[in-house]
Amino acid sequence: MKPAKKALKAIIESLPKLLRFKVIRRLVKLDEKTIPENLMIKLAETQEEFQQAYHILYDAFVECGYQRKNSNELKIIKYFALPTTTTIVAKLNDKVIGTMSLIRRGPIGIPLEKEFDISKIVEQGKSIVEISSLAISKEARHQKGPIFLPLCFYIYNYICNYMQSDYATIAVNPSVSDFYEGLLAFSLLEKKSVEKYDFANGAPAVGLIRKCSNWSDDMYYLFKDAPNNRNLHLLGSETVKKYYQWPERTYAKAMDPKLTPALLNYFFSNASQIFDELTENEKLVLQSYYSSPEYKDIIPKNKIKVARSSNRYIVNTYAIFKSSKILKVIETSITGLKINGLPDEDQFKLTVRIAEEKYAHLTVTKVWEDFKSQTCGLKIDKSDFNWSEYIHYLNGDLVKS
Repeated sequence: MKPAKKALKAIIESLPKLLRFKVIRRLVKLDEKTIPENLMIKLAETQEEFQQAYHILYDAFVECGYQRKNSNELKIIKYFALPTTTTIVAKLNDKVIGTMSLIRRGPIGIPLEKEFDISKIVEQGKSIVEISSLAISKEARHQKGPIFLPLCFYIYNYICNYMQSDYATIAVNPSVSDFYEGLLAFSLLEKKSVEKYDFANGAPAVGLIRKCSNWSDDMYYLFKDAPNNRNLHLLGSETVKKYYQWPERTYAKAMDPKLTPALLNYFFSNASQIFDELTENEKLVLQSYYSSPEYKDIIPKNKIKVARSSNRYIVNTYAIFKSSKILKVIETSITGLKINGLPDEDQFKLTVRIAEEKYAHLTVTKVWEDFKSQTCGLKIDKSDFNWSEYIHYLNGDLVKS
């Protein structure tokens, strides 16, 4: 770091917290003149995009001392194999120059909960996404802000409007916590700093969190008096939206899996030994997500238990019960659903929203319920053609090549 920047950083760090955040927001400068003309931010979906993203992540972690060197020069973790994880890339002239991954909490949790307590949110049945694996390539770091800030807005919008998560979390080095708190309206998850965070190869970390339902309001409040070129709340405006490529969706869903059977095999069996290192429970979880025949020889077999016979999908839509009561649908499959809400009948009819102005009609039976999280599992006894079409669409995400 140059002496002038180092001195400025020391001055800012000496200020009271709220004043410090205000100064950080005033240092933001972002407009069409500063954003690279050919920048494109999108979901990773090709082998080349994943390869470049994992390599950039590897380089950044090795340089910071967070990663031991390996022969493949790729940073790959087990969470990347889940269809509920989304890898986002920033590309310049068709080359990946930045990446970040969003890990939706599921049966194997998220990395930061090994050190930070999120049990109260989990017990409430709320959905949680961890923002993880941020890296900018060496050649692009001189323009880090004009790449990273649009990437942050993409992530904020994707978590809230596409993943439709209740909470966003992130574990960061304490030295950059002010950035996420001051610019992106995060707050401390716990008043503690972990001295040796395993996911960062022993580097220190603090946990941050924010609720998604009022994220936009908080961002507006933070930047309401800022000029346009310093207002992160306007990053989705006409000025910069040309840099974003959003996923296309025909039906309601909350995940965009892009790893085909071939890509899963390449990255998690050939380019790494991730599949060899999974526990029996983790293998079972993978099998529950990838139960289609196309994955039979790709996903490692579980030696103890038998996985369910149909794929699970995270959807975040709603169902109508008794003509008026609205229930939130969290997960679904061809044979069942998981919902927020506790219907007062054991067998009943549901009308599920599967797309804009399109619904499926089901007859279901309650098979389990959890009063603490206000969730329950339903078995589908009878469904219509729209439901079959919906599941076919969701399954196509997992097996398309």
